[in-house]
Amino acid sequence: MKRFLILVAVAVMATLPALLLRATGWRPSPVLDAAAFGSAILAAGFLLSWGAETAEQHIAQGLILAVVALVTVLPEYAVDLY
Repeated sequence: MKRFLILVAVAVMATLPALLLRATGWRPSPVLDAAAFGSAILAAGFLLSWGAETAEQHIAQGLILAVVALVTVLPEYAVDLY
């Protein structure tokens, strides 16, 4: 359990540079932007999959699959709406 919490903390910390760049609007370089936002997307994917696996213990597997599918598709709809 302790190892899992450490992994979750690392994943959350991997999203922080991208959140900071987004909140401040600072753009140091395209390469740094790609690295920060790429690691944040990867970490968010890990967090989403770990959350789905944990939720399967309490909620039906089909419902969790539908929610995860909706969450992964929502950014595409947001771009289309914009």
